[in-house]
Amino acid sequence: MQAQVKTTILNIFQVSDALSEAMYYVKRQIEKDKELELFRLITDIYNGVKSIEKALLALGGNLYRRDTAIKGTNLKNDLRSIIKGYQEENLGKIKEKISRHLYFDFINWRKEINDSLKNYLFQSRPRRTPHGKITIGYMDINPKEDIDFKTVSAYIASFHGVDFFHFTYKDIDFKRKKINGFVLHGDSWVRKELDYPDVIFDRLRMRGHQPFQKIYDEFVDIPFTNDRKGGSLSKLEAYDLIASSGCFGEYLIPYHEINDADIIWDYLDRYHKIVVKPLEGSFGSGVIYIGKLQDQYFEIIMGKTRNIASRSELSALFAKIMEASSEFLVQKYVASRTPDGYPFDIRVHTSKNRLGIWSLAGTVVRIGPVNSIVTNVVAGGSTCDLSTFFPRVFDKDKYQEFYERLIMFALLFSTYFESLIGENIDHIGLDLAVDEQMQIYLIEVNVNRVNLFPLFQLHTARHMVQYATYLAEKYLPEK
Repeated sequence: MQAQVKTTILNIFQVSDALSEAMYYVKRQIEKDKELELFRLITDIYNGVKSIEKALLALGGNLYRRDTAIKGTNLKNDLRSIIKGYQEENLGKIKEKISRHLYFDFINWRKEINDSLKNYLFQSRPRRTPHGKITIGYMDINPKEDIDFKTVSAYIASFHGVDFFHFTYKDIDFKRKKINGFVLHGDSWVRKELDYPDVIFDRLRMRGHQPFQKIYDEFVDIPFTNDRKGGSLSKLEAYDLIASSGCFGEYLIPYHEINDADIIWDYLDRYHKIVVKPLEGSFGSGVIYIGKLQDQYFEIIMGKTRNIASRSELSALFAKIMEASSEFLVQKYVASRTPDGYPFDIRVHTSKNRLGIWSLAGTVVRIGPVNSIVTNVVAGGSTCDLSTFFPRVFDKDKYQEFYERLIMFALLFSTYFESLIGENIDHIGLDLAVDEQMQIYLIEVNVNRVNLFPLFQLHTARHMVQYATYLAEKYLPEK
């Protein structure tokens, strides 16, 4: 089976699962007479059905049978009618269409598609390595770094019948094709001479950089979970990729690279509240909030410090920004704050799974100090589970709809963003703001050495082991 065809099929499964969960939520909300809250979700479902049909038709063959296609057309017609009902404010039409078999029509359509794809996808059993076990090598820069994550990964690998060891670039014996790595023995990591692994989880992330490139050249015949060149993707690069693609633009916060102080003044006049941030950097370092006050005065927040500045003092700050060695961008400020004034954002982690497709690894809410503009835990912030946090800020009855929308965005975006950068990646961290209307906005896309939150370690390790196993089996030579 061609790798591209298989990837397309697995992505269809992922979107189909997300749509199924969303459709079930719609069914439950209609039973509670809450059809007014569902317009955006219905629209997302309609677009999701269209994307599945488009992918199936592109695959060709008999994967999308004629009778299944007719059911898909009827389903789209019903969804279009519901959307029109919202536009015409015809609540009777909305409830009638949703209540009348819509959920069951969708489930039947989805089942026929899944059955057809499974028959095609799973016609052969996964192959094993010549010595009977797959071996995962975890490559890092420091043997003591992320040791808890490595330990969890080793336990999960053992559970799945997979060998696991970690090593650094200094542990490679290029002449003998051996690695002096670490294996878990009981509760302790011990040194052991090992053969090259079947697959490498790359936590080093220095591909394309000297003197590390020789390592990647040495392992050229071994699949990596991440093939992207090392180095972070700047905020501007990520924003420009999304903006130029024509998709997910509604999640972008208006932005502009700063090459002239007039750009900052223009954004301040247009939006009244803005943030200035460096193109490179992490943990919210260097972020400046500027808000217009009355009588030509401005509020400035940097770190935990809040000041009131005159126009001339603000001009002096802009001059310092223009003179700095770092590059900056300016954005409209999105008020992602609790009712009592604490800034928050949502970190969503997505990882590839045992089928090689994007899935959820975890979500966490980060809450910053009340006088701050950033949510960095190191700078005094805290974390909270999303399901616990949501009712304190928004209507608790809208949590499930918001959660479905959040996860659907994260999974669809991860799949699409990987195609934009054109390189295989295995882990994405999305930083998201949420305004008072529960609109989701993208703050940052993290694709390099994504921070391994303790809350996510178990799920991330499980995904890593399963995806690495999938790659090893995929790239084994044919018998």
